[in-house]
Amino acid sequence: MYYNENADLSDGEDDELLPLDTEVGTDDQENQAVDDQENRAVDNLENQAVVDQENQVVDDQENQADATTTTASSVEEDRPVFGPHRKLSRGEDLFEFRKEVEMVKEKKFECSLELFLNLFVECCRTPGCDKVPKVKHHFVGTTLVVTAKCHAGHIFKFASSREVNGLYVNNLQSAAATLLSGNNFGKVNRLADFLGLSFLSESTFYQMQRLYLFPAVEEWWSWMRGELLKEFSDEKVVVGGDGQCDSPGFTAKNLCYFLMELTSGYILEIEVRDKRHVGLASTNMEKVALQNALTRLKRVLDVVEVATDASSSIKKLIGE
Repeated sequence: MYYNENADLSDGEDDELLPLDTEVGTDDQENQAVDDQENRAVDNLENQAVVDQENQVVDDQENQADATTTTASSVEEDRPVFGPHRKLSRGEDLFEFRKEVEMVKEKKFECSLELFLNLFVECCRTPGCDKVPKVKHHFVGTTLVVTAKCHAGHIFKFASSREVNGLYVNNLQSAAATLLSGNNFGKVNRLADFLGLSFLSESTFYQMQRLYLFPAVEEWWSWMRGELLKEFSDEKVVVGGDGQCDSPGFTAKNLCYFLMELTSGYILEIEVRDKRHVGLASTNMEKVALQNALTRLKRVLDVVEVATDASSSIKKLIGE
């Protein structure tokens, strides 16, 4: 604030305004206060920015954790349910091959050929084309392949089975279902003949069995047997054994012998014998099969007792 006590306000002239010392000090204090307030405001803004940045980092980490938890939960929901024996059910394989598993579980149904082909002969499948196509079809095992071609040159192809690596899924599944259900080609093929159902040829069935089915079963059995041996490695094991021939009586050509752990009911060892390996005597197959299976099992487990049928040759073998 400025003031001049000698100023004449009536003369119309500008008089010099003299600053008062006391007021000057007040202005400096006010300016200093404003500066301090501005500095505090800037500091507060900077501190708030740091806090906001830290909170943002925390929120991002929490959101990422929530997303990970949600993803893990959704993955757990997508995972298939394990079998009755979780340790012997490779659920990870089912999760990895979900697409293939879905193909296997798809519903299949029977359909008359004529009714199905009527869907293709009415008109061309190409949008905007009303030409009547010429329809051809052929069977690849259980799979129907349809080719429709109209006069405009449009070609439409359809197969009644999905395809994986150049192989129709329904064909492979038919071969696998025949084998794993305990049937044989002759019985299922006869059923298909009576039903008028297109089925695999005998050569195709045994080719799939040799190339795909047997290796898959052998790989699974080797893995499962290893898991079971680990479970009983520190225990005294009691096993029961019995064999099954391909036919009753003394004309059997081969035998499959099983050793089962009696407490759990798990099969621990399997031996297959042909009578050509035992001097063409069917009665010797069971003894040799038990001897081979028990020898292998005793290498890795402590077998303290064997329960089997009352055969004189088996009694002699156990006594030895």
